[in-house]
Amino acid sequence: MKKIGVVIPIYNTDKYLKECIASVINQTYKNIEIALVDDGSTDDSGKICDEYAKKDDRIKVIHQNNNGKLAARYNGAKILDCDYLTFVDSDDFIALNTYETFTEQMEQDIDVISWQIIRYRNKNNQWVSNHNFPCKFYNNEQYKIEILPYIIWLLEKINYGIDPAVWNKLIKKDLVLKALESAQTINVSYGDDMAIVYPILKNIQTLFLSEKNLYYHRQRSLGEIPPYFKDKDFFKKLYILYDYLSNCFEYNSNFISQLDAFYTNSINLRNNYFSNTYSKKNTYLFPFEKVPAKQNIIIYGAGLIGNIYYNQVKSLNYANKILWVDKNYARYNDTRITNIEYLKNVTDYDYIVIAIENEGIAKDVIDYISNIATLSNIKIVWNIYKY
Repeated sequence: MKKIGVVIPIYNTDKYLKECIASVINQTYKNIEIALVDDGSTDDSGKICDEYAKKDDRIKVIHQNNNGKLAARYNGAKILDCDYLTFVDSDDFIALNTYETFTEQMEQDIDVISWQIIRYRNKNNQWVSNHNFPCKFYNNEQYKIEILPYIIWLLEKINYGIDPAVWNKLIKKDLVLKALESAQTINVSYGDDMAIVYPILKNIQTLFLSEKNLYYHRQRSLGEIPPYFKDKDFFKKLYILYDYLSNCFEYNSNFISQLDAFYTNSINLRNNYFSNTYSKKNTYLFPFEKVPAKQNIIIYGAGLIGNIYYNQVKSLNYANKILWVDKNYARYNDTRITNIEYLKNVTDYDYIVIAIENEGIAKDVIDYISNIATLSNIKIVWNIYKY
C-alpha cells in the first residue's frame, strides 16, 4: 500500500483549522503522514497544531517565521517519508474517503492523480468546478497529444487548462520536491500553485482525471478582496511568476501565448476588484501582457483609448514613469499631454504603446515614430483589446 504525505500550510486560520485537520486524520485510508506547518501564525493556530500532534503520532509540526506558502509547503514536504504528496489549505477540508478512492491508481504508479473541487461557501451554497478535459486515465502518448499542449490556458474558455491547485492532486513525491525546491527562488502568493503544478505537468508521463468531487475549497465572503490583490507589489510579483514559468517552459511559443492570456486575465481580475471602470463592457484594456510592470512607458494618443490606458496605468501605479503624447496635444488643454516632437530625443523609456484603434492609422504612426525617434531598445506595442 502506497504511503501518502499530507502537507497543511497554516497561517492564522484557527477558525477553520480543527475542521481541516480532522478531515485528514479521519481519512478511511490510514497509511498517511501529516506535516502541519505553522507559518508564523499570531492566533491560536500553532497551539492547535501541537494539540493534534499529541493525539496522533502520524502528525509532525513545524513552527517557522512567516515566509509564505511556497516555503511552508517545501519545508513540510521535506520531512515526510512517503510515495505520494498532497496538500490541504488550512481553511479547507476534504471528504473522508478522498485518498482511499485512488488506491488503485496509486498502485498503478500514475504520476499525477487529480479530482474535482467543490467551491464551498456554506452547506447551502456550494458548487463543483469540473475538469476541462474528459475524466479518464491518460497514458504517455494520450497525455502528450490531448492534454500537454493545453495545460496552462484554454483561450476559448478563458480559463485554466488543468486547474493549477496542488490540493486536489496526489503527485509522486520526487516530482513535487523538485518543483518546490526550484520555486523557492521566487516570492509570490498569487499563482503560487502554478509555480509548482505546471512545471510538474510539463514532465509527467501519466495522468488520471477523476470525476469525483472530494475537495472543499472555502470561498471568501462576497465582495471580500483577496489579500494578494491588495499587495502593493502585485504587478511586480505577477511578472516574476510569468517570467519564472516562461523559463520553465523554455520560452516555447505555444506555452508563452497561454501565459500571455493568463497574465492579461489576472490583470483584469485584479482591476475588477478596485474599479467599476474595468468591469464595464465595451471598454479597452491596456496591453498589460505585452508591457511588464515597473517600466518607463510612453502612451501615444490622447483620445478615448489613450485616456483609458493612462488612467488604468496611473491608478494602478503600474509604471515607473509615464509620458503621454499626441500630435494635437495643444487642443486638449491638459498639462499631462505633451508634443510628439519630444520623441525625437527620448532615450530613457522602455515601451511606446499606441492608443489608436484603427490599424491603418496605427501603422502610419509607428512608421512616423520610427522615422523621427532613435528607438534603440524602446519597443513599440499596438495591441487593442476591447471587452
